[in-house]
Amino acid sequence: MNQRGRDLSVVMGGQLAWVGPGVRLLSVSELLEWMTIRMECVDDARLLEIAEDFDLRQASLQRLGRTWFRQVTSTEGKVIMIAAGPRHTGPAPEGPPS
Repeated sequence: MNQRGRDLSVVMGGQLAWVGPGVRLLSVSELLEWMTIRMECVDDARLLEIAEDFDLRQASLQRLGRTWFRQVTSTEGKVIMIAAGPRHTGPAPEGPPS
């Protein structure tokens, strides 16, 4: 890895630290004019804190095969922010996502 790669790792590590503990993934992608920011939290309690911290109010329960996870999103202008909790096995909870 050259110096530019090391510099990027420092910048990205700083961004992850700025979001705070309990977030194990932070990514940014851009497609056309849209920017998508994704975060993955270590547990559902941290996900709820992230939702509050970033005002992510659209909660959903996502199913993927035999697993499920909670997700919160928000869109403002051409920025979409998505935060997801860890995957769980077994039956998903009934009722609205929390």
